[in-house]
Amino acid sequence: MKFGINYFRSVHDGVRERVDDLEWDEFATFIKDGGHRVAPTKDDVGLFSATKFKTLDAVLKEDRHGYREDPDGTQIVRRQQRNALQVELLILDYDGTLTLDEAKERFKDYEYLGYTSYGHMKTPGIHKFRLIFPLSQPIPAHRTFNEYEMPVEHGAYYDLSEALFEFAPGCDPVVTKTVQAYYLPSAPPTRIADAVIWRNHGVVLDWTTWRKNDVHRSSSAASPVPRKANGQPNRVLDPDQEFTHRRGTIKASDVTRRIQHVRCPFHGDATGSEFLVRYDSGVVCFHCKRCGPFKLSPAVRLPKAVIEHAFPTDEVKTPGVEMEEVWLDHTDRDQIEQLLAEAKKDILSDKGVEYFGATRFKSHAIYLPEGAGKSQLALSFLSDSAAPHRHHIVFACKSWKQVIEKEASFRPKLKEMGRTSRIAWSFDGSIERRFNIKVRRGNAKPFSPGDLLEEETIAEIIQRHPDLSERFIRMTWAILGGDLLRFEAMTARDRIYAEPMSPTDDEDLIFDDLGDEPPAIIFTTFAQLRLLASKRDRIPQNWIIWFDDPGPRRTDRHQATPCRCQGGRQKGQDNRGDEI
Repeated sequence: MKFGINYFRSVHDGVRERVDDLEWDEFATFIKDGGHRVAPTKDDVGLFSATKFKTLDAVLKEDRHGYREDPDGTQIVRRQQRNALQVELLILDYDGTLTLDEAKERFKDYEYLGYTSYGHMKTPGIHKFRLIFPLSQPIPAHRTFNEYEMPVEHGAYYDLSEALFEFAPGCDPVVTKTVQAYYLPSAPPTRIADAVIWRNHGVVLDWTTWRKNDVHRSSSAASPVPRKANGQPNRVLDPDQEFTHRRGTIKASDVTRRIQHVRCPFHGDATGSEFLVRYDSGVVCFHCKRCGPFKLSPAVRLPKAVIEHAFPTDEVKTPGVEMEEVWLDHTDRDQIEQLLAEAKKDILSDKGVEYFGATRFKSHAIYLPEGAGKSQLALSFLSDSAAPHRHHIVFACKSWKQVIEKEASFRPKLKEMGRTSRIAWSFDGSIERRFNIKVRRGNAKPFSPGDLLEEETIAEIIQRHPDLSERFIRMTWAILGGDLLRFEAMTARDRIYAEPMSPTDDEDLIFDDLGDEPPAIIFTTFAQLRLLASKRDRIPQNWIIWFDDPGPRRTDRHQATPCRCQGGRQKGQDNRGDEI
């Protein structure tokens, strides 16, 4: 059976990029050959799904609520159940309820592709992974709503939830959500050695043999799952439901964290291998490999202070300015620290000037020897309580190689501060990283990316990589998408409307923690900042734009007010400047 894949740049993205008519062997090769991407955070990686959605033309005719418009006017189909048509691959997510070996044994008779997810082995011994099964035929997943927005008719997928949990006990309940998107294979640098992708050969899954939910209800006497009066499974926990675990007992309403080694009270569990968890949303969820998930929704959202009180963290250390060893003698250290402090004071004292309804700020150049701590000065802006309006930075480097190095060096320090960072990749950078080929463009100018020469670039990739099929290359090109870097979106506070009634324990799928604030630092290149206007993009006011070692050229900046180093230069060291 042929199928299609949707690609999403972020959890906010709508349905805009899709590759159709894929063969299973082709897709499995694409995932295996691509391997795990090493990423600072899971948000640096795209997502995919195998649900077919309505086309934009169909949505525009049928449903005014089924699409949205980007700031540039582009119309995009919303990733909503109302727009879903059919599920073309079954994707299961496991988060500590099975080990890799247990999963391989359970599904050994089926054709599937598996890969470890970003949180795999974050906690030693806790396996997190995804399994992708080809289907004998698509599962209808449409939904029809009446004028009052009430569902009146639906596809077979919504009648298979009980069969899904019977086929894959312990899998994450998001499997029942047709619109769920999943991160592509990725791993942090510290755990890339644990990341694996494997393919199992066997029979293709035939879902048409599964019992529908009403059949499960008719045989409820043989099922340990609690039932409502109408025979439907009751997966809502009683607040007073008691659970036994290794350290005693606890009521569902008293759970404030994750508790492991819990006994299931519904099927006479004697081993205690299940778990309870409360999410930041306040939802309490009990996961049982045999009975499936159960949840208790809160009347109000649990305050973060309650969670923090239950799990006190170590005192956060605010990083200061770091300098290379050559500058740590007593004389130079005092002088350098004084110069950096004066530069910071100068920058923060700039309140801007009103200019035709907008506020314009000066540029400031800092010239100091290499290794003196110019770049590290950025961290002190983030931690300075006296300047709360300057707590975010766009940090630009000359090349993508420097971007990767800077982001990696800043990441542990930001983690100590409880802050995050992201890399604003361009399409050209993604293609170069994947194929080691520069994207060809015509009529390029300093402030215009030029015309994309797609066929010429693909021809060069084919020539450079004869082991890759042209179809594979074109699929990768389509999935990586167009050059749509949007600083405006990256700098905005994330808004995720998670359904508390469908909790998940997989950190790859939990988005509650994205709503507090934007990344502290966004790393990119000089070239990407020059293209802001041509992309109709912008960076919000009060963000600091930091050019790291811009060199003597002045095409990337203007109105420089230098803060010069007075002496202190060591033999063999270069005097270089950063501009803010």
